[in-house]
Amino acid sequence: MSSDGDRLRKLLDGELSPEELEQDPMLAGLAERVYGEDFLDEMGVSRGDSKRALAEALQDEDDLEDLMIELPDDDLPEFDPPTHPDSSAGEGMGSKGLAGIIVGGLGLMLIVINLFYGFGNIMGGCAASIHNSCTQNMKLNLLEFHRTAEHISWGPTGVVGIPDIVAGSLMVTLIVTAVIKRRG
Repeated sequence: MSSDGDRLRKLLDGELSPEELEQDPMLAGLAERVYGEDFLDEMGVSRGDSKRALAEALQDEDDLEDLMIELPDDDLPEFDPPTHPDSSAGEGMGSKGLAGIIVGGLGLMLIVINLFYGFGNIMGGCAASIHNSCTQNMKLNLLEFHRTAEHISWGPTGVVGIPDIVAGSLMVTLIVTAVIKRRG
């Protein structure tokens, strides 16, 4: 074979003969590392011979210099790992995320009250003279909150709409984010 690359390819493809492994102690050592300790025994190559041949091959001064890595002469500074701030030592750290929990909890509570009791029972709905359903529909439709004097702003309690789901999801997300912020 002409090049080391071809011999390495043959080794990895499993096409290298035991005689070729005995002739090249570097390939024998590589084969032992890649395929395991028993590989050379199965091929009939003595590990002692290959290790001895490898040691003899590395006795040459030029080969040893190729394996050496030079380290810089100057002293390297000591590594100081980054430290995390102590959460108990910080000023005001106890209230971190508390506002999110309170706002999220109150918002979620208001959404649930509106869904099942209705803000119309608390603040009064539209007048019955505008529409006859005004006395029956007490849930404030969240997208029409600015038109409380009209019947379109009110809906039946217990009916969940997309704005209710979105607002509830936002409040739950706010609470979860605040809890995670408090822990972290």
